[in-house]
Parts: sequence; C-alpha cells; structure tokens
Amino acid sequence: MTQKAVDAIDVGNMKNFIAVTTDNPTTMRVYCQELQNKYYWLLLFACFLHGMNTIIGHISTFATMKAVLSKVTRIVSFFQTLHYWGGQLKDEAKGCGITMFLKKNWKHCLLS
Repeated sequence: MTQKAVDAIDVGNMKNFIAVTTDNPTTMRVYCQELQNKYYWLLLFACFLHGMNTIIGHISTFATMKAVLSKVTRIVSFFQTLHYWGGQLKDEAKGCGITMFLKKNWKHCLLS
C-alpha cells in the first residue's frame, strides 16, 4: 500500500524517506509497525497536534468547561449578530494588526 502511494506521487522509492508522521489511533499503530518491519530505517512519529486535539476534546466534555464554552459562544454570537459592534470589533482588530476572527466551534460540546 505504501509503495503504491509513493509510486503514484512519483517520488522514487521508500529509500528517499527518513521519517513518517501519522495520527495515533490503533490502525495507524499497526500500520506504523508494518512500516517499521519493512523499512527499518524510518523514524516513526505520532502527530503532536492530533494528540492535542484529542486531549482538548476530552477536556471540553467536562461540565465546568462546557459552561465556560457556552459563555464564550454567547459573547462571540453577540459580536457576530450586531453589525455596529461587530464592525467596531473588526476595525479595532485591524488597527492592532490582528488577522484572526472570532469563531465558535463548540456547538457539538453544548449539545451533549
């Protein structure tokens, strides 16, 4: 399977690789073990960001954290629905060089 993917993107053979990073569920652990057996020189790493995402997902399921996220979502919703204050916030952010925007991603946490 790996060799097919390497052939498909035309990067030569697996000797051109020194490391592989994957997320870390059970299926990937099995796959990484197979890679290690076949390509013994490869360094195998679990993705740090996937691990952090999992940890944050678990934290957000606690009742205290859900309450905080609910309040934050209300604040973000307030600014998104009011044109005047939303515009004021965007202008202030632009003046400070802030390029990110308020975003709410916690609906799935609030439903359970």
